[in-house]
Amino acid sequence: MTRFIASLLLMLIAPILIYASPIIKIDDSKHYSLNQQVEYLLDANKDMTIEEVQQAKSWQKINRSTINFGFIPEAVWLKFSVQVVHDNDYILHIPYPILDYLDNYSFIDGKALPVYKTGDARVYSSRATDHIDFVFPYSLKQNQILTVYLRVDSQGTVDVPIRFLSNEIFLSENKDSLLFRGFVMGVLWLMLFYNLFIYISIRDAVYGFYVLNIFAFLVTSNAYDGGAFQLLWPNLPELNAYVFPIFNGLNQVTSIVFMLALLQVMKRDTWYKKYFLILLAVVSTFPILALVLPYSTIVPVEVTFSLIVYLSSWMLGLHLSLKGNKTAMYFTVAMSLFMTGLIGSNLKGLGLLPTNFFTQHAYQLGFFIDMVVLSLALAQKIEIARIERMQAQKESIQNLKRYQDLYSESLSGNFQVSLAGDLISVNNAVLNILGYLHQQELLADGHPHNVHRFVVDEQSTKRFLTVLKKVGHVVDYEQLLRRKDGKLIWVSLSVRSIKNNDGNTEYYEGSMLDISERKENETLREQTIKEKMATLEQLVVGISHELNSPLGTSITGVSHLKQLVNEMQQNKLTASLDDELFQLLIDQELQALELTDNNLTRVNELIKQFKHISVNQLGYEVEEGNLLAIVSAEIALFDSRMRRMGVDIKVNCDPNINVYSYGEAIGEIIVQLISNSLDHAFDSQVNKSIELNVSNKDNLIEIIYRDNGKGLTEKGQQELFNPFYTTMRGNQGKVGLGMYLTFNLLTQLLEGHIRIEQPKQGVSIVMTFPAQLPSLKTELKSA
Repeated sequence: MTRFIASLLLMLIAPILIYASPIIKIDDSKHYSLNQQVEYLLDANKDMTIEEVQQAKSWQKINRSTINFGFIPEAVWLKFSVQVVHDNDYILHIPYPILDYLDNYSFIDGKALPVYKTGDARVYSSRATDHIDFVFPYSLKQNQILTVYLRVDSQGTVDVPIRFLSNEIFLSENKDSLLFRGFVMGVLWLMLFYNLFIYISIRDAVYGFYVLNIFAFLVTSNAYDGGAFQLLWPNLPELNAYVFPIFNGLNQVTSIVFMLALLQVMKRDTWYKKYFLILLAVVSTFPILALVLPYSTIVPVEVTFSLIVYLSSWMLGLHLSLKGNKTAMYFTVAMSLFMTGLIGSNLKGLGLLPTNFFTQHAYQLGFFIDMVVLSLALAQKIEIARIERMQAQKESIQNLKRYQDLYSESLSGNFQVSLAGDLISVNNAVLNILGYLHQQELLADGHPHNVHRFVVDEQSTKRFLTVLKKVGHVVDYEQLLRRKDGKLIWVSLSVRSIKNNDGNTEYYEGSMLDISERKENETLREQTIKEKMATLEQLVVGISHELNSPLGTSITGVSHLKQLVNEMQQNKLTASLDDELFQLLIDQELQALELTDNNLTRVNELIKQFKHISVNQLGYEVEEGNLLAIVSAEIALFDSRMRRMGVDIKVNCDPNINVYSYGEAIGEIIVQLISNSLDHAFDSQVNKSIELNVSNKDNLIEIIYRDNGKGLTEKGQQELFNPFYTTMRGNQGKVGLGMYLTFNLLTQLLEGHIRIEQPKQGVSIVMTFPAQLPSLKTELKSA
């Protein structure tokens, strides 16, 4: 009751409290940056409610031109009131998207609006508007007063630039901002891929470090401006506390490494070489420390060291420029422009500069110009690479012998063939593939030997030569050849035409790989597919066979019933339907109905069994359970039947074995095995027994199931797990799906293996499966 009275009083005095604050007149033709019109309240314990905040007396004025408190441990409450001159849609825009928690409590003429609790520590969908910044829309009528309370709590800089403007102006400015951001990011991505292509082409480490530096910056920038959160991990806000400090540290690491490579510092024995190596060692710890230190600790350290890193690099570039190093001149100009943006951005982060378009984008813009200028410096590398290639061409004659050595000792078979098909030269690998010891033996004492000697399929060879002459090259052509010892092998041939200066083919050059093992594996896969198709055919035939008899009988019964009804109707029309004939017809109809009903019931039961063919239809669920308890519970179902049949069952299982798997599926396997033994294994013999031995070997469960019955025939050992295999077809509803279901459950659902052993008496089946499914382990790790 007390809380109700307090809330009622608060509602009554809310308008007074709201109007007590200075009210800012808003014209929808302008945009307003609010700072000194805003009041703030520090919440040291971070537990104040909106009611307590509204009644607080310790509000203070913002006495500077920016609402930036730097890194502070307290939560900050901000409030301001605006009165609009015209009816319109307005926007409250806070262009600083890395605030952890931002709560918005708004009132229009004292009436509370829905509360928004957002921030980059909450999921992206918590935002009032789909925008990388914090954007809150309002629809206001003329002279209405909007009062806004903002609660801000962040491990980073508590920077809250507040802009209030009409929706039309916001959309116009937002379009310009998107174009600017898209242009900068687009050019940087283009530069990244362009220089990556150059790196792949010339393998110069400088380009590799340059690409890594651009990539680290792009990730850092997109994490900083909220773009990555919006597009890549909107439902994982916890990443925001790690991605920025990790990649900001990587940005400093790659910047130092790139600078050392570009200016060739490592080739100079100077004092500053050691200085930069020490600096590199320090900043290399930042990505790791970002995983363990709070955001509010690591980010100020990184901000401080970024100034040290880039200022030191700039001073080194200036030092080398004064010595006439042209590359250093480009680097110094680039660093000067980048330092301007970096200092502006960091001073804003520390609360020493206001938040505006320049300070908001200074870091990105400075880096953009920096990368453009550095690209000019790297362009010299291309010229150097061109000179090096010319030098390499001059040295090609000296490298010819080295090429010949590589040709001879290559692991792949290399050969040259004349236009007539005669072997010109082969390397050792070709000799090994074709079964020869040396070239003289293959080339018949130095005389060229035609390749057709090794060919098995001449038509295939003709097709090969036709394509080669037409196209000029053939890649990975599979050919069957005959070795010297007569053994047939499969090889993969890749051959190309070697042309002279006139463009005419002089000879063919190619490589050869022995792919006999690959072809054998393909044959095995084809055989496996054929076996699967045979199983499917057997399954279809089995289903058709099992359903044919009851359905045929049902159709006959319905036809007979129809005939009896027609006969009854005809006798009634002719007035010859006496009581005796009526009763006779009724009895026959009832018999036909009973016959049809029994067979349709049989069809229904068969269909239920057929559904068990697919383990996915059984709805098994993963659970953790004791394996002995699972096995014992299923065995208990057969107690009375085994006592009646005189069957003794023994279970050897450690009571401490637990599994995290499909427990019901394991139980179903036990049921099918015991049922199969009771139905098929025992005749009139005495001392009937079943034994289960269960063990856990390195988290791999092994169950050995044995009975001492009459065992399996040779056909039974081959077809036991095939669908519709049974020795009791038509008897007691046996259709031969129990062991097929067992096989599917064990191999598909439990991801295990099953095999049949051949004991001296009875049946022995060995089953293995993991105590915890590998697929479940993967799911648990990802969760």
